[in-house]
Amino acid sequence: MLPSAKVRGKSCETPSAVDGGRCSHADLIVRAWCWAVWAVMLAIALYFFWTRTNPVPQTEDWQLVPAITGHESNTLEWLWSQNNEHRVPLPRLLLYLILKVARANFRAPMLCNIGLLAILAALMMQA
Repeated sequence: MLPSAKVRGKSCETPSAVDGGRCSHADLIVRAWCWAVWAVMLAIALYFFWTRTNPVPQTEDWQLVPAITGHESNTLEWLWSQNNEHRVPLPRLLLYLILKVARANFRAPMLCNIGLLAILAALMMQA
């Protein structure tokens, strides 16, 4: 059950229940504006992804190469090994799985990050 919303002095259970089941004109403009900003930001992120990323490993990405290529003898030990004085087994496992599915294209985790953030932003706007 959604909390009551007041639009122009009328309370309703859902935003679409205003004015006999239709949203007000102002509400539609606000929603359209939010979705337009979301779409523009997603397009900008995808533009920078396609123009600025490189499928070749960079800096710390090289630590993933032995595990992806099968040259790592003990994967569990590799997952628990330190990275800059931290142990990050879950992010390493996620990166490993994404890179295995993407056939070691190091752009795939970046694209997954953009996609997950876009989905999260869309869900937050719906909430």
